[in-house]
Amino acid sequence: MVRNLGKSDLLPDGPPFQVNTESGNMSIAKVSRNGKYATSTGEYGIQKVPNLCDDLGNSTTCSDTSKYEITITTSSSFVNSKLFASSHSIPVPITSGSVSMEVHVNGKVATVSQSSKPFIINIPQSAPTNFAPIDGNTEGLNPQLPDARIAVDGTEMLTANVAKVVNSAITFELLPRNISKDNCPKYLVVNSFIDPPNVGWEGSINSISHWTVLPTSPKACAEGASFKGANPWAMFIDNTMFDQLKRKARERAARRLTKNEKNTVYLGYRQIPDEEYFAYRNGSQITVPYPNRDQVTTYTEVRSFISSCVFYNETTHSWSRNGCNVSALTMANKIVCECNHLTSFSSDWINLPNTIDFNYAFLLLAIWARWKDKKDLQELGLTVLAENEIDDEYLYEIFVSTGKRGDAGTDSTVHLRISGEEGETVALRLKDPQRKVLQRGQINRFLLAVPGPLGQLKFIRLWHDNSGNGSKASWFCNYVTVTDLQTKLNSHFIVDRWFAVEKPNSDIDQVVSVSGPADVLRLTHLFGKTMSMNLTEGHLWISIFSRLAHSRFTRLERVGCCLLLIFLSMLTGCMFYRNLGPAVDKNVLTLGPFSISSGEISNSLFSSLITFVPVFIVVEIFRRSRLYSSYSKKLVEAIEKHFDEPFDVNFNERGLLQTNSRIQTALSTSEKSIKITRRLLPWQLRIVAWMIIFLTLAVSVFFVTFYGISFGSTACGKWLSSLSITFIMSIMIVQPAKAMLLALFVSLVCPSLDRVEEIEFLDEEELIMNQLQVRYLASVTNMQRSRMQYLADQPEVKKTMSRGYEDSSAAPLDPETVARAKEIRPMEIRMNDILREVGIHVVFFICLMLFASKFTSPDGYQLNAQLTKTFFSEDQFYSIHTENDVWKWLNESVLPNLLAGSWYNGNLSNDLRGFLADRSNRMIGYARLRQLRVKPKNCDAQFTISQQTLCYPGYSMHSQEEGNFMDGWQRATENRQPHPWFTYNSADTLGGYPFLGIVEWYSAGGYPVKLTGT
Repeated sequence: MVRNLGKSDLLPDGPPFQVNTESGNMSIAKVSRNGKYATSTGEYGIQKVPNLCDDLGNSTTCSDTSKYEITITTSSSFVNSKLFASSHSIPVPITSGSVSMEVHVNGKVATVSQSSKPFIINIPQSAPTNFAPIDGNTEGLNPQLPDARIAVDGTEMLTANVAKVVNSAITFELLPRNISKDNCPKYLVVNSFIDPPNVGWEGSINSISHWTVLPTSPKACAEGASFKGANPWAMFIDNTMFDQLKRKARERAARRLTKNEKNTVYLGYRQIPDEEYFAYRNGSQITVPYPNRDQVTTYTEVRSFISSCVFYNETTHSWSRNGCNVSALTMANKIVCECNHLTSFSSDWINLPNTIDFNYAFLLLAIWARWKDKKDLQELGLTVLAENEIDDEYLYEIFVSTGKRGDAGTDSTVHLRISGEEGETVALRLKDPQRKVLQRGQINRFLLAVPGPLGQLKFIRLWHDNSGNGSKASWFCNYVTVTDLQTKLNSHFIVDRWFAVEKPNSDIDQVVSVSGPADVLRLTHLFGKTMSMNLTEGHLWISIFSRLAHSRFTRLERVGCCLLLIFLSMLTGCMFYRNLGPAVDKNVLTLGPFSISSGEISNSLFSSLITFVPVFIVVEIFRRSRLYSSYSKKLVEAIEKHFDEPFDVNFNERGLLQTNSRIQTALSTSEKSIKITRRLLPWQLRIVAWMIIFLTLAVSVFFVTFYGISFGSTACGKWLSSLSITFIMSIMIVQPAKAMLLALFVSLVCPSLDRVEEIEFLDEEELIMNQLQVRYLASVTNMQRSRMQYLADQPEVKKTMSRGYEDSSAAPLDPETVARAKEIRPMEIRMNDILREVGIHVVFFICLMLFASKFTSPDGYQLNAQLTKTFFSEDQFYSIHTENDVWKWLNESVLPNLLAGSWYNGNLSNDLRGFLADRSNRMIGYARLRQLRVKPKNCDAQFTISQQTLCYPGYSMHSQEEGNFMDGWQRATENRQPHPWFTYNSADTLGGYPFLGIVEWYSAGGYPVKLTGT
């Protein structure tokens, strides 16, 4: 197409053929040897092309256009068309446009390199840097410039912006408000490398690498804010000068520099008066130490950006900076490049983002989670009760759940007695010599061995000896579940009560009946239990801290899933905001650096939906995979410890039972009653889940970093707001709502006994139970079977199925001991509350004293003494007795000391404006006289005296004068308005507090007069 256009449709040095679209444009033109050519009639693209014939080396034949045709093809895109070539060293953002150019000589592509004159290229920026207020104020106020910073050594620095850049040009712009011929603010701008610009000592001029004054020309003031083209309040340092200044700063630094120090540039600025501005323009240098301290009130906004020109290297398939420089015509919406060769061009635009490092916080959380997982393994053990006899073959597993309420756990020794239709146990001590049991939120498992089955369980008796210290003496029990390991039948005992002497309607010795299906499936119980389980196990964030010890989903795995959710939310947020421009949303609620709008909320909702699927898959893999060390191993270890012999799960003794048809019938009946258990995935899938997490994190980090570089301040703020909303919604709304709705669904729609079980039996545990049943049936002799049948046929015979020794120490406490404990314990609780309150007040008082001493200057006494000596001298202030004495004190002590005054030679001290007469202390604002008055005729006096003269009482805050007056303290009337100086102002109006003087408390209100002339 290019060849055909060049021969037929285009004329040398004629108008180019152009195609313009929303995403870019293309231009084709033919030029002659001496033709002046601009490939683009728009703002972007290649703006100027040098003489190509000399650069191509064909100056002789180039003059004959009939034999030597030069056709130039250019194309420009408003986004980065070679996004794949971006790297960490040259991160070209997607918002940076790209421009490419090809030269065809007689229809063939020609190579142009090392051109004698540069190509001028305009590269668009679709997301330019916005101006921002200097102090971050967005409420339209007119604040002052920030005060100068004070370095560690006490010297003063100009207010500085810090940017870390590598091999680039830098542009610093100011945008003052209401620019006019009469209001033309002028600024001194300095920059330095490695260290901040310091103007507080004699040799500090060497710390300044470069300085200039803005605007660049006084004519800019006449143009006002209507200037076109480059901003006259802008300082530009190209990449060549940038590298030279940085190299000199490195040579001047007498220390070893870090990578960040080598690439750090400081930009300092302050507003200056007109005489200082013109002095600098006439060749004067900066005076150090810098003498001027005047504050200014011109409102201005500031922005700075880093830019560099890069080209696409066809050989290495990457971006490079060789042969390209940034022009001084660069603006916020376009980069102007000067290059001596042809290829695809783009710009490296750096708006340095603030990084969010979640890795450090999650690393600490992961270390804690791993430590807690190891602690949970200790709680996972199965305790073999001390009352078991080695000859007992019939096994029960007891589950005891302690509540999650405050102080629910206990250190007292808890005893349990189980009673069934065919027998009962002795007092069972629920204690483990290796670890603490019955602690807050725990579900402890105990192995009970009895000679034979207890039959259908009827009730249990629970009590403790109240031996714990303080709150550890009491215990709150949720429930007790007894599982027959031979028949796999569960008996539930819903306790849900305190075993304590100080709680109302509670006791330390209680009997609990077995709960039937109606009790277990009661709405209040089922909903509460399901809701608690869903929050402690199903809530991804809360479960990190509330996970049950027997859960297969470990805390460390939950931390990994939370980290995955965070980075996926960051990635999806970047997808929504990566192309966000400078448009301003309406109806935005701003909270500090965050903005909340309907867009942020909808993006957060979509982000939550997108991240749900991958996080759900990983979570389910962890939940449904076996643990490498499962609970079944703990159960086998406990059984082997009781039998004192190896226990083979796969060993089958059915061959020993073939001759007994009754036992065969029992086995077949048991097999039919076995419910289908939940089968788990292999434990190796946990490794696969971790691989998914790490790979997803790597991809998320890469793209988040890649997108984050291109974010402006607006997009970054919206992105952080959306991320915060997603995080809050996940913790406060999504997860709790899921837990509550699921609990309602289970409780109302599909209640089932299986859903009540907090601990499920898996297929390998079913094998253990089957083997226990076979073992028990094989060990029962004919005589034992006859005895069991006799007991079943004679219910009046007392049945005892435990041969354990009844220890006298296991007996419940006598009523006298319990009554005494009920009297003492409330007094202990009250004493503890008093001591706690005293301790809190002591700690608060200590903290208050520490803060008071920390934020009180050690020079406060000297300052107070100096001010007292200046304004309240003993020979004048303390000798005031009459009205004339007051005026004398004001004229001789107050007013002269409010001003710095003239120097000894009579010259005015203009540079000390705002300082007191001591030339050390500076007054913030202005001085104010405030008069407090008392009401006349408000005292007790003899009648004859009160008729002769006015009586003035002593001053009191409760009887002070608060009326409004005119000049001469004449009462104001409706027709005559009071004078402002004689109008009473309350303490709220003046913003003060009552003051304790030598004689009396004085009100914070009064009649104030502002001495604004000072």
